[in-house]
Amino acid sequence: MNRKMNIAVVHGGTSSESAISTQNAGYIAKSLEENGHVVSLLEFDESIYTNLQKSRPQLVFIAVQGKYHGDGTMQSICEHLRLPYTGSKATAAAIINDKCICKKVCACHGIRTPEFIYVNKQEFFSTSKEELLEEIEKVMPYPVVAKAITQGGSYGIEYIQSREDYEKIAQTFKFDDEIIIERFIKGKFVTTSILEIEKVPTALPTLLCENLIGEQEELVLCNKRVTAKEAEISAQLKKELEKVSIDVFKIFNAKNYARIDYMLEEKTKIPYFIEINAVPGLTPDDSFFPQAAEKYGISLNNLVEIIVENEL
Repeated sequence: MNRKMNIAVVHGGTSSESAISTQNAGYIAKSLEENGHVVSLLEFDESIYTNLQKSRPQLVFIAVQGKYHGDGTMQSICEHLRLPYTGSKATAAAIINDKCICKKVCACHGIRTPEFIYVNKQEFFSTSKEELLEEIEKVMPYPVVAKAITQGGSYGIEYIQSREDYEKIAQTFKFDDEIIIERFIKGKFVTTSILEIEKVPTALPTLLCENLIGEQEELVLCNKRVTAKEAEISAQLKKELEKVSIDVFKIFNAKNYARIDYMLEEKTKIPYFIEINAVPGLTPDDSFFPQAAEKYGISLNNLVEIIVENEL
């Protein structure tokens, strides 16, 4: 691509993922500049609408994540200003950011996902302890995981090993007013990244995270450096994960790029859908997506350029 553009990279904000977003944006901006684009870094704050309205970039590269940021909020601002932007559109991003809706949709399409119940803050604090425990136990065995439905990374996650851990559920409401309580899958964390290459959703190599093995303290993406390697799985399972991931990408009307996470059950090796991420990180050493792209033969600079080209 010879066309050089004026691109705004939007990052930061007030979500729990703000610092990660800003780090991510730095790498994106560097790659864009090395590719010859004119880049401005814009903080997601109360001035973002005005700043974009004044600067009128040719493209907005969305690097914000989390509730009220990459959940359709930033996308909606761009749509209102009629500015092209990267990634899934506003409605799709909002749906993808809701773990509860995602699991329900996947289940309707026959995609395996751990059993769960939905609980909102008002219900939790007005329902008796025994009543909620009975509801959990009716649906799934212990251990279970309580998750804030709109948080990424390891934010708003609590491991509930038994009835005695009931009080830990309340901790998740510090991050969101809505949570899911989900059956814990003991096994290995694997992830498949989807990138539109020449507008065709393409599965990049499935990665296994070496320091996330489905143990009590290692449930989800930690806020430390991620060590990933190409998953050593059967050709049949590899094919299944690629197909399911592309299906999920299409079901949610995701665009450009996304990442789909699974837990691979320890004994059966059955994959369970955990979540889809509409704005996956692109930090080389800390994010799965660029590592998967590299194993596919795509450098970070080329990856960023493909994402830009997909919006033209």
